[in-house]
Amino acid sequence: MRRTAVWLTILLWTIVCLPAHAIKLRYTPKKGDVVKHKTTITGSTTMDMPMGQSTMNMTMNGYITTTEKVLDVKDNTFTVETTVTGGNMATNMGTQQQSVAVPQSRMVAEMDDRGRITKVIEADTGTGAGPMGGVDYNDFAEFSAAFPDDDLQVNDTWKDQMKLPLGEGQEITLTANSRLLQLTTLKGRKVAKIRSSFQGPFTMDMSAQGGGTVDGHIKAQFVTYYDYENSVYVSSTGTVTLTMNMAMGDPSGGTSNMTTKSTTKINVKLVQ
Repeated sequence: MRRTAVWLTILLWTIVCLPAHAIKLRYTPKKGDVVKHKTTITGSTTMDMPMGQSTMNMTMNGYITTTEKVLDVKDNTFTVETTVTGGNMATNMGTQQQSVAVPQSRMVAEMDDRGRITKVIEADTGTGAGPMGGVDYNDFAEFSAAFPDDDLQVNDTWKDQMKLPLGEGQEITLTANSRLLQLTTLKGRKVAKIRSSFQGPFTMDMSAQGGGTVDGHIKAQFVTYYDYENSVYVSSTGTVTLTMNMAMGDPSGGTSNMTTKSTTKINVKLVQ
């Protein structure tokens, strides 16, 4: 009995110490693949007004529906059309309430097998095609996070950088940290459970718009389930927090500050 217990202990130790199943996360959809998602958004914002004015509070909630279609596949380059098909956003600021439909929009972009946008071919924001606020759509290519080069095992981590263009040559650089939490199944799909967090400070010059300088910080964390066999995002849930401080001139010739803090919860689900 004692010898059996010893061998069982050795066997269990050996199993635990064996390398975990390795996986290489890649984005490799097939031409003609169509995927639909629904994104729900809820958030709250607090604005501390300058010069003793009262604090303003705002809440918002809504949803957006999107369709992604793979138009072409060539040499690990995937041409993907993303269309915003509908949605609604409602805001509430005290006695002021507003509800607006999300305009339909469309973007066609090239993506590589690490899930990065490498080129924006065309884009229409729903208000007419063309640059918006001095932003070149191709600048958004650097805002897409990428899967790592190497194989992954559970609990492996990787880093990336993303750049969010703000127009007028300004951008926010965010540091992204991701961890493979689990290889599991969800809704009959083999998925990788990934936790990603990103954050970064930023400064914006608003003088061209009649404002001052805005200093801020953005922080977010998401948990995503990715179907690595079919290159489909099954779900992604997370929270984004944003803090901004704007320096503004006041009538006395001095400077006053307005601070804005917002928290937004985002939930993306695959529509079957």
